[in-house]
Amino acid sequence: MAKALRERIVRELANKYSSVDCCVFVNFDGISSQMMGQLREEMRRKKVAMNVQKNSLLKIALKEASKPSSEEVFISPTAAVYGAESPFELCRLLIDWKSKSGKLKIKGGFLQGKFLMPREVIVLSEIPSKEALLGRLSGAIISPAARIASCLSGVLLRIAGVLKSYSEKIEKSEKEKEKEKEKEKEKEQEKEQEKEKEQEKEKSVSVEGEQV
Repeated sequence: MAKALRERIVRELANKYSSVDCCVFVNFDGISSQMMGQLREEMRRKKVAMNVQKNSLLKIALKEASKPSSEEVFISPTAAVYGAESPFELCRLLIDWKSKSGKLKIKGGFLQGKFLMPREVIVLSEIPSKEALLGRLSGAIISPAARIASCLSGVLLRIAGVLKSYSEKIEKSEKEKEKEKEKEKEKEQEKEQEKEKEQEKEKSVSVEGEQV
């Protein structure tokens, strides 16, 4: 490949990847042409783009676009896949086709400046879609009033239980303090009694001395 053509390809790739927030690197080796055609059709429907270039050019382009990568990505033929409405949808699409084909290999990717390991791509694919999340939120909002009342009742009961426990704890603490005060008072009285006994004893010894 002529140097000028190589530089132009790298420049075009770098410009393209510089505006991409999420990209997944895959290896399609071993996938039948029929299944590959089905995958491309689904990619078109979901506005997902795929770019296949020499690893050497891809590596340079990613570096110039300031996108993270790993040497393991460039060991075998690589396709860069990006687009879709969200990173989660992109990852779900590729993980689904990985399961369908049994051949597609996830090599990693990047998301907002961070390199993604293959297992992290799987984790992203497991995050529910926007429609699923909206459905859950809608279900929570349209819950029956009885359920809300039950929740509030449960909260109030828990609060009452906490207050009762706290009150009992304070009462117990106060009783223990009273007991401690009583003990201290008894000790003081015993000391006073001992002191009085000592004084009486000293007086008795003094009187006996005067008599002698």
